[in-house]
Amino acid sequence: PEKDFTAEYSKSNRSTCKVCMQKIGQDVLRLGQNVQSTTFDGWITNWHHCNCFFSKYKNAIPSTADIAGFSDIRFEDQKCIKDYMSGSKTAAPAAGVSQDQGGEGGGAFQCEYAKSNRSKCKACEENIDNGSVRIGYMEKMDRRPYLPTTQWHHAKCLVDAGKWTGTSTADISGFTALQAEDQEELKNALGIKGPSSSANPSAKSKPASSKSSAAKVKRGKRGKMDSESESEEVEEEETPEPPKKARKPAAKGGKNGAPEVEDMETEPSAGSGGKLTREEEALRKHSEKLFAIRQKLRGVSTALLRQALEENQADSRGGEVTLQGRLADLMLHGVPAACPKCGGRVKYEDGGYECTSWADEYARCQFKAATMGREAFVMPAGTGDAYLDSFKFVKTPIPRALERVAAAAAA
Repeated sequence: PEKDFTAEYSKSNRSTCKVCMQKIGQDVLRLGQNVQSTTFDGWITNWHHCNCFFSKYKNAIPSTADIAGFSDIRFEDQKCIKDYMSGSKTAAPAAGVSQDQGGEGGGAFQCEYAKSNRSKCKACEENIDNGSVRIGYMEKMDRRPYLPTTQWHHAKCLVDAGKWTGTSTADISGFTALQAEDQEELKNALGIKGPSSSANPSAKSKPASSKSSAAKVKRGKRGKMDSESESEEVEEEETPEPPKKARKPAAKGGKNGAPEVEDMETEPSAGSGGKLTREEEALRKHSEKLFAIRQKLRGVSTALLRQALEENQADSRGGEVTLQGRLADLMLHGVPAACPKCGGRVKYEDGGYECTSWADEYARCQFKAATMGREAFVMPAGTGDAYLDSFKFVKTPIPRALERVAAAAAA
């Protein structure tokens, strides 16, 4: 894929969020990360709820130009994603993910007790002891599958390597899950001044070292404890309570009776309140017109959608949702003109124009453009559908702000 991330509305209710592990309802905004498959030579998309994605990957997306389909979603959802990326809106902890896993705070760094002694400090390249405090930040892998991963460090090594850019404990997710003495040690190592934050009363104790944990319990053939003292030691060991399951959001009636998850990301950002700029207002009105047509096309059969596209020499391949979006664009803006290089068919997708024809018998045409002329849309006669038969084409230009964004992304 040309871009690492994808934004779209879920075509069904079968996909599962990779953070909260709950189903993503139909027609709900979802963010996907394109990664290389571990089972075949190709790419797959890991889908997330928008809020869940930004609760885990705070700085994973550098720009909206890296999101395929961003210009095809509603204006309110575009603004919501922009607010998450700029930091003016903070993602709530994902449902079912406890705060001591790094959910609290919107820091660029996260800390925790090392779960084993297998992780290595990225600065000194020495193993981080099991149970000791480690601190890290998210960074994209330099090899496939190019996933954002946590770069763990010893606290002192993070400072010596010049990677620590924070100013307070608010920049560190998971800080309040540490014990009080570990909070003080981490602050001293990072050079943070000021009163210490109170430790979380439900903070987990340090994990036992690998040697002591291996020698704690010995079982016989029948699975019994070898001695009463060892059983007492096991009873005294504090076992953390499993996180309570989050109550599932109320389901709405989606298409074909499918439940529709009511997510935070479908609402406009409250933190970015205030009047819209002239460009934003133009984009909002354009989005409303486009999605009004798409909503009406949901009652049109797939056969009629393909017939209308073929009547205008447009690509009629794809599923129902893809065809609805493609036809709505033609009905609002008109049909893209022929390719100036090969005279073939040009499609409008993700805010730009691209030729889909073959330049010769060996290679496809490479024509791409941010702006292009449009011709009148022609509705086939006698479709038998009330909406299509009554439709009258009135050409609406694409907002200049959207064209500028597409031109900047193509540059």
